[in-house]
Amino acid sequence: MYKYYLSFLLIALNYAQPGTVACTHTTLQTEAACKASGYCKWSGTACIAYTMPDDCYRINEIGACRSGTTGVYVASSNCYEITSLNVQYENVCTPNSNKKIDYNYVRFPISNTGLATHSLTGITVADLGAKTGTALADFLYQVFTVNIQLATNTQLNAILDMYYAYRTELVKTTTHPYYIEKALFQTIQNIRDDPAITDALRGATMVKFWQLCGVFLQRVQTFSKHYQTNYYILNFAQTTFSRLYLTINGQEHTTTLSWLSYTKNGYVQVISYPAAQFGISQAPATTKALSDVYYVKIIDDTAVPGAAYTTLAPTVTYINSGTATILSTDTLVYITDKTAGTYAAGTAINSGTGTDTASKKLVFPLPTGASEYLFYIKQT
Repeated sequence: MYKYYLSFLLIALNYAQPGTVACTHTTLQTEAACKASGYCKWSGTACIAYTMPDDCYRINEIGACRSGTTGVYVASSNCYEITSLNVQYENVCTPNSNKKIDYNYVRFPISNTGLATHSLTGITVADLGAKTGTALADFLYQVFTVNIQLATNTQLNAILDMYYAYRTELVKTTTHPYYIEKALFQTIQNIRDDPAITDALRGATMVKFWQLCGVFLQRVQTFSKHYQTNYYILNFAQTTFSRLYLTINGQEHTTTLSWLSYTKNGYVQVISYPAAQFGISQAPATTKALSDVYYVKIIDDTAVPGAAYTTLAPTVTYINSGTATILSTDTLVYITDKTAGTYAAGTAINSGTGTDTASKKLVFPLPTGASEYLFYIKQT
């Protein structure tokens, strides 16, 4: 009853329901009005509609994609309302016909507190990054108040350089890993949602991103033997050799690293993330990614940071819980350069003993002799 009353009231007041006004310069004449709609973008000179389905995740107004309405994207049939909304995320629309959020495109709310160029107390990023010695400890928490979410790509690179300059403080037990973690997942969201980003710019930023990842993994080693956090667009996990396995959850799949023996104690550390923004397709296609990308680092615990450990010989077990068809010909594909703006496929290995396509399980034995792996599971 309330729904119909509200509709009647809006009509009576000569107002259009949210999400139904066309994204044109005639209807939304200013940049402010265009952006405030929650479902249109400003081209620089005029208000225009988003491109579907690529930009479906950017929409903030669910009325633009809700089925059974006159929302501007309803007729396109490739942008749907999310039926189970989560207040942790901005997402209200999805390109998935099952109307579930796409982990590739989770959007954390953008905070307008602070600036990308200064700390909350007014110290510039350049000045913060120039601190040395004991001053690093004094100004560390000013670093955390710089707003990564509002940064242009140039500003983002400067912020990441600033964080790296504080690496000796970031790895101390007085700093919680979350502060580094937050900078990392906000960086991934920033470069994904930057409309002006190019492969070259993304690659340059990823070099700095992975530098900070190294700092994070060093801090986690001293924080806890076992550690796992999930942000969907970026996930972290660590366990000791003694546990014999580590499982990472993705969207409609789980991937487990397991091993049988080891000659000294150490850690398996994993960073996983969807690969869509790095040029690996996860849309329905003849060839697509069945999993996230996994960066695996194996170290002993004789020192901090740990030394490379190359004889663990982990096995990768992939299980799909979705609707994808799993074949014995599906492969594990190595990525040649984790800092690239667009990923290039390297060597592929076939599934081995233990693979059971009826239960949608693939098993891949990783070769010994390496302490780092970067790969994803590919449908063939």
